Amino acid sequence: MAPLKFLEQRYPLIDSNFRTFCGAHGIFSGGFRGGHLTELVGPSSSGKTQVCLLIATNVAKSSGKVMFLDTSNSFSPKRVAEFVNQTSDHSTRKVKRTLEHIMSNIVCYSVFDIFTMFDVIHELRSTLRSLGVKLLIIDSISSLIAPVLGGSGAHGHALMVSAGLMLKQLADEHDLPVLIGNQSYGSWRRKQSETRTW
Repeated sequence: MAPLKFLEQRYPLIDSNFRTFCGAHGIFSGGFRGGHLTELVGPSSSGKTQVCLLIATNVAKSSGKVMFLDTSNSFSPKRVAEFVNQTSDHSTRKVKRTLEHIMSNIVCYSVFDIFTMFDVIHELRSTLRSLGVKLLIIDSISSLIAPVLGGSGAHGHALMVSAGLMLKQLADEHDLPVLIGNQSYGSWRRKQSETRTW
């Protein structure tokens, strides 16, 4: 079963904008473009992490390594196993080998503040090519940025801009697609064009 069909059946209330986004970007039929950042935005509990896990599973199965920066302890090997089991009609032994292959291709880093993310990205810069990394996922950037944006100082905004520039540079230098989960607050539709940065 195709991943988008699976999501539509499993979560029948998937927003039509999400379906349009997936179709337009070919997420489930070929992937993301190298050198680009793609932001997945939605309110809390809207399925962003599930989409990140599903994409990580598919890329790890067919293309190569996935670096998953987990900012809220949401990475779930059990959920990855469920995706593999639901999309496979092979024997238990083959499913187990497939799952082992996928899990060996997903490298998960726990990142709980923006400075740790900077350190991890700095380390990744030198090893991405040799590891055969095909996708970088950050789930979710808002957990890292929200704490530094408090108050009226420019320091938090500068850190946020630095994070965006660092990720774009990494994507460009390595022709790497980067998927960024980001939580929306309040009336996202009304305010999405009012801001220049995250």
